Amino acid sequence: MKTTGERIKDIRLELGETLEEFGKRFNTSKVTVFNWEKGRNLPNKSNLKEIAELGGIPVKYLVSTNSVGERIQRIRLENGYSLNTFGIEIGKRLNSERVKEGLYQGGRMGFHYLIKNA
Repeated sequence: MKTTGERIKDIRLELGETLEEFGKRFNTSKVTVFNWEKGRNLPNKSNLKEIAELGGIPVKYLVSTNSVGERIQRIRLENGYSLNTFGIEIGKRLNSERVKEGLYQGGRMGFHYLIKNA
């Protein structure tokens, strides 16, 4: 099963656009689009909707995945959490002291720790 990033890249390539051209559609940089395609970040909810429309696919298909990290990111986006806030909220709910310590050191760092160790 393809990742969300791979599907985004497929849509961009079907449109015949460079990273920069695709980024301009969403008022973002080519680096951000590259990170979407590599699964490092996901677009916000409105951008996901627009990307799905460009590809002629439902948003649910665009974001469906078997990747735990991507599912966690999808949950974060669906609930409107920033990286920092989400990391802190997850830390509050986890039982593992080691993970809590990593999350409380900084929400953004904690979020990436959680993704890598999911």
